Amino acid sequence: MFSIRCMYGIITALDGVSLSVSGGELVGVLGPNGSGKTTLLRAMAGALRPVSGKVTLDGLDIQKMSAKAVARRLAVVPQNGHTPFSFSVRDIVLMGRWAHLGRFTGETQRDIEAAERAMEATQVAHLAKRPVTELSYGERQRVMVARALAQEPRILLLDEPTSHLDPRHQVEIMDLVWSLSRHDGLGVLAVLHDVNLAAQYCDRIVMLKGGRVAASGSPGEVITAQVIEEVYGVRSCVGPHPVNGRPQAVLVSGLARTEVR
Repeated sequence: MFSIRCMYGIITALDGVSLSVSGGELVGVLGPNGSGKTTLLRAMAGALRPVSGKVTLDGLDIQKMSAKAVARRLAVVPQNGHTPFSFSVRDIVLMGRWAHLGRFTGETQRDIEAAERAMEATQVAHLAKRPVTELSYGERQRVMVARALAQEPRILLLDEPTSHLDPRHQVEIMDLVWSLSRHDGLGVLAVLHDVNLAAQYCDRIVMLKGGRVAASGSPGEVITAQVIEEVYGVRSCVGPHPVNGRPQAVLVSGLARTEVR
């Protein structure tokens, strides 16, 4: 991505943002509401054309590529994986194969095998015949990741994959995302709200504020009390995690400062 600027009418949503995602790397994007996180994801997916700058995929301008050419290289897991139709999990995952199908051809054995591998990788194979509408939110998230993996992409973009999940399922999803990056060699960019989840899992973090990059680097460089206060406007105490030494932030509330218990 080369220093892009994105606008909605007269409102600038991103201004001078540059970043890259490499294979085997998990990049987290953080920032307050309205900071440009979702706009960045849309631009990187080719769904939003920057008014200046460009997004490249394998050295090609993504805006000049066909939708199928993009989908064979890059997959997106949206924030809300809800579908109003009672498709089976297997059918939902097979939808990820559309970029590999000919105009008038159905799924081949290779497509079926790709879908099965994706379901195994995300641990939803036992749900293959279940209607997706009957699944829990955590299970649906895994199905959406499986559909994306069925595309056989090299880059995976996720929009708040842990939102609305309890702590156990947050950890399960992030363990899965980390494994896809580290062991399967996918380049992964995840928009996250939880500072501590990002610190524990990400190789690199980009912090946005007001459509600009406020901080970028390793978790140790970005997750600091100074950066958190500058970006989110809240005080925090940041120290090493007791297990792995990565930064861990504890917010300091206004009540705590007045010693109300």
